[in-house]
Formats: sequence, C-alpha cells, structure tokens
Amino acid sequence: MLDSSTHSGVQHFCRLVQIQELDLKNRIGLVIGFGRGHEASFLGRYLQAQLMGVDLRPPVNKVKQRDFTPAIANGLRLPFQEEVFDFVFYHHVIEHVQDPRASLLQIKRVLHPGGVLYIGTPNRHRILGYLGSYRTTFRQKVLWNLTDYTDRLRGRFRNELGAHAGFSHQELQEMLEEHFSDIEWLTADYLWFKYAQRLPWPVLKVLTWTPVMEFAAPSIYVLCRK
Repeated sequence: MLDSSTHSGVQHFCRLVQIQELDLKNRIGLVIGFGRGHEASFLGRYLQAQLMGVDLRPPVNKVKQRDFTPAIANGLRLPFQEEVFDFVFYHHVIEHVQDPRASLLQIKRVLHPGGVLYIGTPNRHRILGYLGSYRTTFRQKVLWNLTDYTDRLRGRFRNELGAHAGFSHQELQEMLEEHFSDIEWLTADYLWFKYAQRLPWPVLKVLTWTPVMEFAAPSIYVLCRK
C-alpha cells in the first residue's frame, strides 16, 4: 500500500530491493536531486543505509542526520571519489540537468562495479503526464499538460529548451548503453505497483501492453548495473 508521505517511486525501488533480493541494506547510497528530502529520508530509514544526497539547494524539509547527509553540489560534478557507492537513486532529475550523458558518466565513476542505478523520468512520448504527481492539485496537472502541448506545437518540447519533456524509451536506452550493462526496464512493473489498487485489471493490462505503454505511461523507469 502506498504511503502518501513520500513518492511512490522511492517505494517502488525499495520493493525491488526486496523482491529481487538486491544486497543494498546497510550499504552506501546516493540520491541525486534530493529536493524536499523526503525520498532520501525514506531510503535511509528503509535500507538502513549510509546515504548521501546532492542537490543545488538545501532540503526544504527538516532532515534528520541519521537518515541521510545532504550536500550542495551539481550532479555534473559529483564531489566523491571513484567507486564509493553501492546504489544511486536518480528519480525525476535527469531531465533537468544540462548534460544528461555527462551526469551518467559521473554516476558510473562513483558507483562500485556491479552497483545499481535506478532512474525514473517523464516519458517524452506521453499523451498525458503528471497524473500521479506527488502532492499536486488537479489545476496544476491541467496547466502543466497544457504547457506541454503548447511546447509540442511550437516545436520546443525538449529538455534543453526548458520544457519538462523527459526522454523516450529509446533515447534513454541509448544513453544508458554507453555506460551500463544489464539494463532492466521497469515501466510496466511500476504501473502495476502504483495502480493495481486503483484501476481495473483489464485496463492496466492494456496500458502496460508495450505498443500502448509507449504513449500511455506518464513516466519511464529503469534499473541498470555498472
């Protein structure tokens, strides 16, 4: 059952740790773009991990030092030595960085061999977005979708042009293949995880059919290893 105190993406990652028996508890992890701090705090508590977080600003929420240690830094210049972390949580951030490929190279540098990278990002081919956005109003969702379609009509629906576009499955796959192996796409699994209790089974079955999901999924999710 989802907990409204944090985003479902971090809970999905924790579920993967459990069902795939990933050896990440009591390990060292990094959250890039910790924002309010709620995701990093949740991860730190759940995994009992030594967790670092980087962002351009301090966390909005009051952070308990035992949950994670925040650092003010740019994801393009991570202030860590090589092969420090066992996992990196990169959730709805890669679409905001100036050079996504360079950020993935930085992540590869700081991950241990065999380390895990979890990414969630908006689906650039989506018909509708923001449906399950964390703590947003219906009005905000409508306005954001209208902005997206305005950018599409103007030919400016690209991250580098200031739009909240995200990436297509193919675009992200090509970037990841440059640096990571064992790429496992999780978009369908995430949709089942988040909406199994909210949507009828036949509807979810159609939405997670690959040709439909390319346009129906608001965001895409992937797990890969160094």
